[in-house]
Formats: sequence, C-alpha cells, structure tokens
Amino acid sequence: MDAEELRAYYAENDRRRQRAKELFDERPWLFPLAGPLETWSERTITGPATTLPLREQHRGAWSAEFGFASAIGLTGIMGQILDRAAADGIITLPEPGRIDSAYSTRHEYYETTDGIGYGFYPARTDELIVYSGSAVKFEDIEHWPEVGPAAAARVVRTVLATFDTPRPGFRQAPSNWRG
Repeated sequence: MDAEELRAYYAENDRRRQRAKELFDERPWLFPLAGPLETWSERTITGPATTLPLREQHRGAWSAEFGFASAIGLTGIMGQILDRAAADGIITLPEPGRIDSAYSTRHEYYETTDGIGYGFYPARTDELIVYSGSAVKFEDIEHWPEVGPAAAARVVRTVLATFDTPRPGFRQAPSNWRG
C-alpha cells in the first residue's frame, strides 16, 4: 500500500470503530436463556460424548457428536454447542447474529494461549463485535466435573456469563480494502 492507501485504510478503521460504538450504544446486549437448558442438552448430546467430560483427550468423541469425522479443537466444539443452542432457540440473541470466538488470552509468564473470549457478531453490520467481558480459561474447562449433556449445558452457561459486562469492538477493514 502506498501512503495514501494506508491513510485511507486507517481512516476506514477509525470510521468502523466509531460506527461500532454507536451501534453498541443503541441497546443493551443481553443473552438470556429461552428454555430449560438441561432438557435441551439431554435431547442434543446423545452420541459418543454422552458420558465424557469436555477435555482435550476426548475431542474426537465430542467432535463426532457434531458430525465431524476428525477431531476439532475445544474452541470449535464449544462453538458448535453454542451454534446448536442458538439455532434451537435456547439462547435468546439480542438480534440476528452469531456468538463465536473473538479473542484469546495469554498466560502472563509463558505467553501461551490460555483462554478464549467470545463475541457476538450481529448480522446487520460488518462493523460491530460485542465482546464478552471475560474469557473462558482452558485450565478451568479441564476441571469441570460435568459430562455429556451437563458439560454442554455448562458451556452455554459459562459463555453467556462472560457477557455480563459486554464491550464494543469492531471488525477491521480487510487488508485488501480499497476506499
């Protein structure tokens, strides 16, 4: 990018940041449950993960639960649980959109990824991301005692709880953006 394109790119990101803040300030960002979570999870988790906790060593069974032939990561599995809960109407989204991973946290000494933060991506805009106020730590997940359906319910409850203090964020212009 030449200097003029670079200035235009940063100006577009500033516009996106400001627009995202305006959209965020329009409403409260609440994500209540719309039905009995345990009943939903018992109807949903009925296959290979029924008796397993959500752990790294059980990724294969949890992945198969959602139709994947090979194992996906815990973050992907949690995303599948959230997608299914939203599609089934268990999570009430504040407007059409999707809850997905949005950021990660780093261990303060080892500089490794130690948690995943979520965001709500409203369908009506390509600017706003509603970030959760905190991340879900991988170490905590490894100690959850729940198995199968109860573990899926724990995912939904835990992720929704991280949105207790949402904050605005914005999607940067893509690197190939041209004004």
